[in-house]
Amino acid sequence: MRPLTTRILVDLGLLVGAFVLAWIVRSFLLPVFLPTIFETPLYPLSNYLPMLPIGVLAWTLGLWAICYRPGDTGRFLTDSVRIVVVCSAAAVLFALLVRVCRLDETLLGDSISRVFLILLACLSALLLFVERSLRLGWAARAGSRVCTWLRVDPNRLGQAIARVW
Repeated sequence: MRPLTTRILVDLGLLVGAFVLAWIVRSFLLPVFLPTIFETPLYPLSNYLPMLPIGVLAWTLGLWAICYRPGDTGRFLTDSVRIVVVCSAAAVLFALLVRVCRLDETLLGDSISRVFLILLACLSALLLFVERSLRLGWAARAGSRVCTWLRVDPNRLGQAIARVW
């Protein structure tokens, strides 16, 4: 499989994991730790799973538009900013698509949980951060260069910077 295809499949697999994890946290953990705020669990996961393809579509559009660029240097800070932008925009797009298609009323009989949407955005961002840091750390240990260019000036300052790098 090509590296970009593998990367896309891993990212979408992480999104599916974040979707289920967000449902578990909102349904089971939050009512235990904050029972006055979250009195009841969410609807069953079987009611939420038909909305997953719309979430995959929203995240795929965001990841494709922002994160999968040719010539990507693999800098962690740049990737981190991109991940935050993608996860925030994809969560909003997911909520809009679910609302426009009226899936929340059809499947749940109610609107989708806002806390679930926030958890989905945060957990997907967290899982993507972990994946990127592991991928970049593995690439560095394998000897490949994450940042490939360093321009060295012929003066003493340039040579000192080159020695540090």
